[in-house]
Amino acid sequence: MKNYDDFKKDSEYPVLDINDGINIYNRMMSELPDDEEAKGILADFYACVRDYATMRGEWQTLHRERQIMQDRTRTIHHDSVIIHINMIKGYLERHGKDVSFMNPLSSNEKIVERKLAGDYACIVFCLMGIESR
Repeated sequence: MKNYDDFKKDSEYPVLDINDGINIYNRMMSELPDDEEAKGILADFYACVRDYATMRGEWQTLHRERQIMQDRTRTIHHDSVIIHINMIKGYLERHGKDVSFMNPLSSNEKIVERKLAGDYACIVFCLMGIESR
C-alpha cells in the first residue's frame, strides 16, 4: 500500500505539502480581521471546503460508475473552493495585507493550480476537524 510520501513522490503533479498547507492556513487566519465580512467569507469557504474534501475523501472508495455520476458535482465543489480562495486573497489585498504566503497555491499551469487548491481544501478540512474538538 502506498503512503503519503509515496504518493507525493509518484504523483504526476505537484502535491501541496501538509506542513505548507498548515502554514498557509495559520497565516491566513492570523491575517483575517475579526469583522463580519471576514467571518462571512470564512464561513462560506469552510462550507465549500467541507463539501469538496468530503467528496474527495470518499473518491477512492467509490466504484467507477459512481465516480462518473459524481464527477460533475465534485468539479463544481472544486471550482467553488478556488473561487473562495481567491475571495479571501482579494479581501486580504483590499485590506493592505501581504498575500505572498498564498503563493504555494499558485501555478502557471491551470491543472496544477487546481490540484494545489484541492490539496489545500483537504488540509483545511482536516484542521477544521481537529480545531472543533
